[in-house]
Amino acid sequence: MRPVAITLAVLAAVCPLVSNADEPEKRSAELQVLDRFVGTWDIKMTVKVPGQEAVNREISETRKLSRGGAVLEFENAKPPEFHMLWGYDPKSKKYTGVWMFGGDRGWLTGTWNERTSTMKLEGAGADASSSITTFRFLDKDHSESSAVYRDRDGKVVSEVTWKHTRRGK
Repeated sequence: MRPVAITLAVLAAVCPLVSNADEPEKRSAELQVLDRFVGTWDIKMTVKVPGQEAVNREISETRKLSRGGAVLEFENAKPPEFHMLWGYDPKSKKYTGVWMFGGDRGWLTGTWNERTSTMKLEGAGADASSSITTFRFLDKDHSESSAVYRDRDGKVVSEVTWKHTRRGK
């Protein structure tokens, strides 16, 4: 009878672990913010360079979560390619990321404001340039963003605005 009791005690201890093994781990509220960005987005962009006429472009961008759901991947494969990865760092309580655009690259840190549905990101380029970007959600399928890019001396080199529309499924 004693071996049966030991077997039942071991099964009772192990069964909760086994039954939860197939359930996905709940993602933090901070990681769930990234879900807002997921999808294929049609983007109308305006680039203003001081002393030049504004340039308007239309692009599309794919944004998806990594398999584990902790990293948001941005991709625009048209030349020059643009790739960006974002995640959340619970130690610093900030969103962190890295981007690559053609031969340029840089790093981002940001904060989410739930009340205004806005992500504010501060960027640092490998060439000592800097940027401040905001993404503001108007509703679940529309957002707008703006950024100011500065060279290493703090001089504004461009200002960019975007209007994003998520494509239907």
